[in-house]
Amino acid sequence: MAKVTNHGKVTPIGLPGGVVIAPGETVNYPGWAKIKDRQSIAHYLETGVLHASDEQPEPGQGPDEALRKQALLEQLKALGINANGNSKADTLQAKLDEALADKAKAEQERQDLEQALNAKTIAFEPSQTNDELRALLAAAE
Repeated sequence: MAKVTNHGKVTPIGLPGGVVIAPGETVNYPGWAKIKDRQSIAHYLETGVLHASDEQPEPGQGPDEALRKQALLEQLKALGINANGNSKADTLQAKLDEALADKAKAEQERQDLEQALNAKTIAFEPSQTNDELRALLAAAE
Protein backbone atom coordinates (compact mmCIF):
# COMPACT_ATOMS: atom_id res chain seq x y z
CA MET A 1 0.00 0.00 0.00
CA ALA A 2 1.27 3.46 -0.86
CA LYS A 3 0.37 6.95 0.27
CA VAL A 4 -0.47 8.93 -2.85
CA THR A 5 -0.67 12.73 -2.73
CA ASN A 6 -2.18 15.07 -5.32
CA HIS A 7 0.01 18.20 -5.36
CA GLY A 8 -2.20 19.86 -7.99
CA LYS A 9 -4.01 23.05 -7.07
CA VAL A 10 -7.29 22.62 -8.96
CA THR A 11 -8.01 19.24 -10.52
CA PRO A 12 -8.88 16.07 -8.61
CA ILE A 13 -7.21 12.95 -10.00
CA GLY A 14 -9.11 9.72 -10.41
CA LEU A 15 -7.35 6.40 -9.94
CA PRO A 16 -8.60 2.97 -10.97
CA GLY A 17 -11.06 1.51 -8.50
CA GLY A 18 -13.01 4.73 -8.07
CA VAL A 19 -10.50 6.48 -5.83
CA VAL A 20 -10.46 10.24 -6.40
CA ILE A 21 -7.69 12.34 -4.87
CA ALA A 22 -8.66 15.98 -4.37
CA PRO A 23 -5.98 18.69 -4.70
CA GLY A 24 -3.71 18.64 -1.67
CA GLU A 25 -5.17 15.38 -0.40
CA THR A 26 -3.31 12.17 0.43
CA VAL A 27 -4.89 8.72 0.28
CA ASN A 28 -3.73 5.19 0.97
CA TYR A 29 -3.93 3.24 -2.28
CA PRO A 30 -3.49 -0.54 -1.94
CA GLY A 31 -3.01 -1.35 -5.65
CA TRP A 32 -0.34 1.25 -6.33
CA ALA A 33 2.32 -1.20 -7.56
CA LYS A 34 -0.07 -2.37 -10.28
CA ILE A 35 -0.96 1.07 -11.65
CA LYS A 36 2.09 3.27 -11.10
CA ASP A 37 3.56 2.44 -14.52
CA ARG A 38 0.42 3.36 -16.48
CA GLN A 39 1.05 6.19 -18.93
CA SER A 40 -1.24 8.77 -17.32
CA ILE A 41 -0.10 7.95 -13.78
CA ALA A 42 3.58 7.97 -14.84
CA HIS A 43 3.04 11.41 -16.40
CA TYR A 44 1.55 12.77 -13.17
CA LEU A 45 4.49 11.33 -11.23
CA GLU A 46 7.07 12.83 -13.62
CA THR A 47 5.49 16.27 -13.53
CA GLY A 48 5.20 16.22 -9.73
CA VAL A 49 1.41 16.43 -9.66
CA LEU A 50 1.29 13.05 -7.92
CA HIS A 51 3.71 11.77 -5.34
CA ALA A 52 3.69 8.26 -3.92
CA SER A 53 5.40 6.94 -0.84
CA ASP A 54 5.53 3.28 0.07
CA GLU A 55 6.39 4.15 3.65
CA GLN A 56 3.52 4.06 6.07
CA PRO A 57 3.76 6.08 9.27
CA GLU A 58 3.97 4.18 12.51
CA PRO A 59 0.71 4.17 14.46
CA GLY A 60 0.61 7.12 16.83
CA GLN A 61 3.27 9.10 14.98
CA GLY A 62 2.59 12.53 13.55
CA PRO A 63 -0.19 14.91 14.50
CA ASP A 64 -3.72 13.92 13.73
CA GLU A 65 -4.83 16.31 10.98
CA ALA A 66 -8.33 16.89 12.38
CA LEU A 67 -7.04 17.65 15.88
CA ARG A 68 -4.34 19.92 14.48
CA LYS A 69 -6.89 21.84 12.40
CA GLN A 70 -9.21 22.20 15.40
CA ALA A 71 -6.39 23.54 17.57
CA LEU A 72 -5.36 26.00 14.86
CA LEU A 73 -8.96 27.17 14.40
CA GLU A 74 -9.28 27.76 18.15
CA GLN A 75 -6.02 29.74 18.26
CA LEU A 76 -7.13 31.86 15.31
CA LYS A 77 -10.53 32.48 16.92
CA ALA A 78 -8.80 33.58 20.14
CA LEU A 79 -6.98 36.18 18.03
CA GLY A 80 -10.29 37.36 16.56
CA ILE A 81 -9.85 35.66 13.20
CA ASN A 82 -12.69 33.58 11.82
CA ALA A 83 -10.99 31.05 9.53
CA ASN A 84 -12.72 28.61 7.23
CA GLY A 85 -12.93 25.13 8.74
CA ASN A 86 -12.47 23.67 5.27
CA SER A 87 -8.98 25.15 5.01
CA LYS A 88 -5.98 22.88 5.09
CA ALA A 89 -3.94 22.75 8.28
CA ASP A 90 -0.94 24.29 6.50
CA THR A 91 -3.10 27.24 5.37
CA LEU A 92 -4.42 27.71 8.90
CA GLN A 93 -0.87 27.53 10.28
CA ALA A 94 0.24 30.22 7.83
CA LYS A 95 -2.68 32.44 8.89
CA LEU A 96 -1.83 31.88 12.54
CA ASP A 97 1.86 32.66 11.98
CA GLU A 98 0.92 35.87 10.16
CA ALA A 99 -1.54 36.88 12.88
CA LEU A 100 1.00 36.25 15.63
CA ALA A 101 3.63 38.27 13.75
CA ASP A 102 1.16 41.14 13.30
CA LYS A 103 0.25 40.99 16.99
CA ALA A 104 3.92 41.05 18.04
CA LYS A 105 4.55 44.00 15.71
CA ALA A 106 1.59 45.91 17.16
CA GLU A 107 2.74 45.18 20.73
CA GLN A 108 6.26 46.39 19.92
CA GLU A 109 4.85 49.53 18.32
CA ARG A 110 2.75 50.08 21.45
CA GLN A 111 5.81 49.84 23.68
CA ASP A 112 7.75 52.24 21.46
CA LEU A 113 4.89 54.76 21.49
CA GLU A 114 4.51 54.53 25.26
CA GLN A 115 8.26 55.04 25.75
CA ALA A 116 8.24 58.07 23.46
CA LEU A 117 5.23 59.57 25.24
CA ASN A 118 6.76 58.91 28.67
CA ALA A 119 10.04 60.49 27.56
CA LYS A 120 8.13 63.66 26.64
CA THR A 121 6.03 63.40 29.83
CA ILE A 122 2.81 63.24 27.85
CA ALA A 123 -0.09 61.66 29.74
CA PHE A 124 -2.08 58.91 28.06
CA GLU A 125 -4.61 56.26 29.02
CA PRO A 126 -3.82 52.54 28.77
CA SER A 127 -7.11 52.09 26.93
CA GLN A 128 -6.04 54.37 24.07
CA THR A 129 -5.30 52.73 20.74
CA ASN A 130 -1.98 52.88 18.93
CA ASP A 131 -3.52 55.35 16.46
CA GLU A 132 -4.56 57.62 19.32
CA LEU A 133 -1.09 57.40 20.88
CA ARG A 134 0.49 58.25 17.51
CA ALA A 135 -1.79 61.29 17.27
CA LEU A 136 -0.79 62.43 20.78
CA LEU A 137 2.87 62.07 19.92
CA ALA A 138 2.47 63.91 16.61
CA ALA A 139 0.59 66.76 18.32
CA ALA A 140 3.40 67.14 20.85
CA GLU A 141 6.10 67.42 18.20
